[in-house]
Amino acid sequence: SPRFISVILLLASLGALGYSLFRWHDGTIRRIRLEHEKVLDYHLKEAGRLEKEIGDLKNRNGFLMMNMNQLQVMLEKTVGAVGRVKVVFDRSKNVKTKRYSITFVGENFKTEIEKKIDTIYPAVHGFLEKEFGFMRHEKTPLIEVKIFDTKENYENYRELLGIEKRTSGGSYLSYYKEIVLYAGDRDDLTLYRNATHETTHYIIDNHVHKPPLWLNEGFAVYFENSVAGDYSFDYGRVNPWMLGELKKAFKLGHYVPFDEFINTRSGDFEVINYQNPLQQIIGYAQSWIMVALFLHTSKENRDTFKEYMTGLLRGSDTTLEEFLGGKKLNELETQWSDFIENIE
Repeated sequence: SPRFISVILLLASLGALGYSLFRWHDGTIRRIRLEHEKVLDYHLKEAGRLEKEIGDLKNRNGFLMMNMNQLQVMLEKTVGAVGRVKVVFDRSKNVKTKRYSITFVGENFKTEIEKKIDTIYPAVHGFLEKEFGFMRHEKTPLIEVKIFDTKENYENYRELLGIEKRTSGGSYLSYYKEIVLYAGDRDDLTLYRNATHETTHYIIDNHVHKPPLWLNEGFAVYFENSVAGDYSFDYGRVNPWMLGELKKAFKLGHYVPFDEFINTRSGDFEVINYQNPLQQIIGYAQSWIMVALFLHTSKENRDTFKEYMTGLLRGSDTTLEEFLGGKKLNELETQWSDFIENIE
């Protein structure tokens, strides 16, 4: 319809605008210019008006109804992209592999990690494709990865993009479709595991609209933990340290309550103090255990998980609680607690 086409044209025009340009030198940030400021103000207001108008049309236009989910995702991401920043790095090296475009920012990189990182995407996506029917995209764009030389520069870059400071080994920035890591004094295996975690977020983000937090983090930690010492994938591998911290937290009652845990759709588990690395790990560990429970305890649990995932891949926003119902959910909570207590 003409109205639908006008929305798409607006989205395309928004995508071409709204960049602040910065130059990065020795880890310091210097702002160069802000482009199209007045034009952007107008387009933001227009985008907000159109979003409301599209909502009003949901029940009146079959064509828009069929494209509603896709259109809303496009609108959210395009409006979110307005005001993005472009950063120019004075000291950087870019290496392109089959699946990734990796930019090393800084100096003194003594690694060939890019050759190893290229094996991550097929290992993670291949598993999800086989188990849950994730679609294979032969001509996907290269995954953008930035690896900073120091944690300080990594944090400076995140701050530039308006991301809160947090203890983390890496980030997947969904609006920017890029993975950000830092090398520091960490070995290649640690960096590879961090890249695996964030690549999983990238894949989930491109297949599931607004996934539950436990599922998003659960898969990311599941695949991160699956990386063996020789960089191969041993799916379902246990991280003894993480498991130990989770068992301690459960004994002390320092964990996210089950009902809150399964119903958190995005953001953070509020009970977790992200400035404390030991507390930060608990939400991740709970999520990992949930995924492992579904995949490695019984055929019934595995089939249930596949059915739930099929709905999410088709655009459902049903929570696990809504999907299972009260009785089955209570049974799952008991299994989950027992699994944490008994897994070795």
